[in-house]
Order: sequence, then structure tokens, then C-alpha cells
Amino acid sequence: MIFDEVMTGFGRTGEWFSCIKAGVQPDIICLSKGITGGFIPLSVTVCSEPIYDAFYSDSPAKTLYHGHSYAANPLGCAAALASWELMIEHDLAFRSMESKHLELLTPFKNHPQVEKLRVTGTIAAMDIITSDQPGYLNQVTTSIRQKAIDRGLLLRPLGNVLYLMPPYCITDQELARVYQGIEAILNELLDSDMR
Repeated sequence: MIFDEVMTGFGRTGEWFSCIKAGVQPDIICLSKGITGGFIPLSVTVCSEPIYDAFYSDSPAKTLYHGHSYAANPLGCAAALASWELMIEHDLAFRSMESKHLELLTPFKNHPQVEKLRVTGTIAAMDIITSDQPGYLNQVTTSIRQKAIDRGLLLRPLGNVLYLMPPYCITDQELARVYQGIEAILNELLDSDMR
């Protein structure tokens, strides 16, 4: 079993790794992004002992001739160690964000342009209701992105799905400002649809 924890690792699901939250021990786990706190590129693939043993040999015939351009970078490794120490010291930053999201999402429960509100750990998402087909190709993404930039927010909707993955250092006031901006954007979209 392989877990791709590039996006979900290092606290994003409210637990150190989503495999821990799911109560599953993968044979292989892929890590990146959060391993350095997003400071510098680094990737790591960790495997179980039986998989490691299958490739451990002095024989070139057993060598796994594969490497990533971001693997084993000394600067990246130093950043990962520093990030790891900070995460251990401040793990409440990712463990407490889910409740903050849930509180700030309350006004969106009855918004006529929102459905499928969901939160897990530090990740919140909502589907924006439009007349277009839902999915990644929904054109509302361009409008939301520009309206967010106009408000000083960096949001990256995927089609009609708007998700938030704020940095762990975000303050409660900054997170509230993001949600206020999203509410204003949704109200603008609703006004333009009613015209």
C-alpha cells in the first residue's frame, strides 16, 4: 500500500500523517512540500523493511536506479530538520485549525451558492454552485481567483471547488479575513447571477 502524503503530510489532516488518522500503516509513503515547511524543495520516499530489503544488495542487478532531483539536497535536509523541530514545538497550530475552520464556515451553511462544505484538519473546501458543469473545468475558477487577488487574497480554486490550506503561522484574524473575503466574493457572484 502506497500513501501519497505530499499534500496531506505534516499535519494537514490534523494528524501528523493521514495514514495515522486512517489507522493504516503503508508499505511506502511519499513525502514532500510540508517536509521543509514549504521553504525549499525536498522529497522523500520511505518504505517498510521488507521493501527496503528487496533492494538492499551490492549487486547492480538489484539496484533501484531511480532518484528524484529534489532528493537528498543538504540544504533541503537542514530545512526539513528545522521544520520538524518547529512542528513538534508548535503542533497545536495544526491540531487546532479544524475547529477554527468549522467556526468560520458556519455562515456558509445556508449560502445559496455553496454546497458540500467539508473540513479535515487544516484543509477546508466548498463547492461553488454555478450554471456550468461542476469539476475542474468550471469557469468560475478564473473569476474567483481574480476577485481574491483584488482583495489581497491568494486563493487557488480548482474549477468550482474552493479550498483553503492556510499556513500554520496564520493568525485567527488573518483566517477570519480570508473567510470574509470569500463571503464577499460569493455574494458578488450571486449578485451577478441574479442580473
